[in-house]
Amino acid sequence: MRNYLIGLACVAVLGCSTGATKNVVAKLDGESIQIKELDAFLKNELRELRDEETRMRRQGLEQLINERLVTKAAKKESLTNEAYLKKYIEDTVPKPDAATIDSFFKQHQAELPKGAKIEDYREQITSFLSRDAYVAKAREMYQSLRSKAKIEVLLQDPPRERVKLEAVGPSEGPEAAAVTMVIFSDFECPFCGRAVGLVKKLRAAYPDRLRVVFRQFPLESHKHAEDAAMASLCANEQKMFWDYHDLMFSNQGDLSREKLVGHATGLGMDTEKFSTCLTSGKYREQVQKDRKAGMDIGISGTPAFVINGMLMQGMEPYESFVKLIDSELPK
Repeated sequence: MRNYLIGLACVAVLGCSTGATKNVVAKLDGESIQIKELDAFLKNELRELRDEETRMRRQGLEQLINERLVTKAAKKESLTNEAYLKKYIEDTVPKPDAATIDSFFKQHQAELPKGAKIEDYREQITSFLSRDAYVAKAREMYQSLRSKAKIEVLLQDPPRERVKLEAVGPSEGPEAAAVTMVIFSDFECPFCGRAVGLVKKLRAAYPDRLRVVFRQFPLESHKHAEDAAMASLCANEQKMFWDYHDLMFSNQGDLSREKLVGHATGLGMDTEKFSTCLTSGKYREQVQKDRKAGMDIGISGTPAFVINGMLMQGMEPYESFVKLIDSELPK
């Protein structure tokens, strides 16, 4: 009877496997498709899912710890969690005055439905204008609670899968460094601009143990990104890649060809040589090759980092990079 019920359940979900065929996920004209083939076909997507699960667990643990800390603190004062948060966050954040609210309403009135009255939006505007102060106060409160508690995080991240990637391109740091970090970046990407400071901080923390390699990944949605990528390689010809890299990331608002040539002039490069290099498209194929190499290992956006073959997509906290780099250093 039990087997009969299981059989009915299998029919309901349109598929079940026996012990003999548990690794077979489909058959095409009698030819089996194995689960390992499917996993290989979806390797990049599955890796992204695993990475996202790791990030969610890490973030969720931090939130759960904060929640427990509030519960303990609220209990000591015979308060509910909601009352505690109101007392130490909401009630301490200064509310914007009427003049500030009126000014904000007038500034954005054209975006609101015709005939909108300030009375209908006062509460929303107040909440919006108080948001940054509220977040800052909440962060301060949680940090205070955490500083008084003994917190031991034992959550272990699953081992990262290593990808095969050549570490070729403009680089900083010793060739024989224990750790090589390949960055795939786009000069027009604002998140890549934020990553510059993080990378400099890591280079300063590991001057003899970290090598940083830059590879190009211009996004199609960014109008000037490919030109900027080629320009950086033209600058590399004149041994000024990193100076030019910093200058472009500091001026992401205008990466037109005229501006790119102007940056080269400002840095004292041979402007004629640089301009000829850029307009000829000399490095277009190299830029496309870099982009394909990134896509082949599953990169879909920027910035992306490959640390000794382990892929990190997007901006993660500085501590996550330190943890991964430390795990790769000789003990």
